[in-house]
Amino acid sequence: MRRRPRMLMALAIVFLMLAISMPIQAMWIYGHTFQELSAVFAKLTWINWLICIGLVISAGLLWEASPYSKRALAGLSALVILNNFVVGYYSTDFSLATTSFASFGFLLLNVPLFHPDLSFIFQHPEQRWWLRAERKRVSVPVFIEGTRLNSLRAETFDLSESGVFVASMRNVGVGDWITVRMTFGAFAQIRCQGRVVRRTEANGIYPDGVGIQFVDMSFRQRRDLRKFLSRRNDNVEPPHSPTTY
Repeated sequence: MRRRPRMLMALAIVFLMLAISMPIQAMWIYGHTFQELSAVFAKLTWINWLICIGLVISAGLLWEASPYSKRALAGLSALVILNNFVVGYYSTDFSLATTSFASFGFLLLNVPLFHPDLSFIFQHPEQRWWLRAERKRVSVPVFIEGTRLNSLRAETFDLSESGVFVASMRNVGVGDWITVRMTFGAFAQIRCQGRVVRRTEANGIYPDGVGIQFVDMSFRQRRDLRKFLSRRNDNVEPPHSPTTY
């Protein structure tokens, strides 16, 4: 599954709509038109502006499933409750009961974030599968050098813009820094630093081997690699693992 969770997308969109709705509410309450936006913005208090900014920031954090989402929403909820209490207590446009109901409704928007699946993503942002580079089943020669091994020739099993999986490598461990050199196509060659981020046993179509994350690949190298991968149609879904490249 490579699609972003729909609940996160829906909540991000709702928060953006709420941010837009605040000046629209002021426009409706005071009878202003779109030609009087300066007067509309003048009606918004500093708490209103903080809420609008908080809604936009929270929408972005939710869209990315940032681990800071819950903290941002906790602060935003406090601002919303404070604003609604002030409006309900001092304003003649809305009653305290109406604004309290609005505060309760906003708090309900936070309930889906406590779903076990979403909570897991917030706690383990490395598991955001939709942000992983797409892997292609590619077999090209790769030469690997490191502090604990001499130059070693192997074959890639799959390849992405961010890393490579090399089968049957037993002389490196997770955390090792290595040098990766690959040649693909007629002339293109990549040489960059890499870090071993996982080691797996055989799993389905995957052989035992190591996942290597590219660290300092240049823009030109990444562009050449992207062009090469774009011509490949054999996508491959990696096995589940707590650390991915």
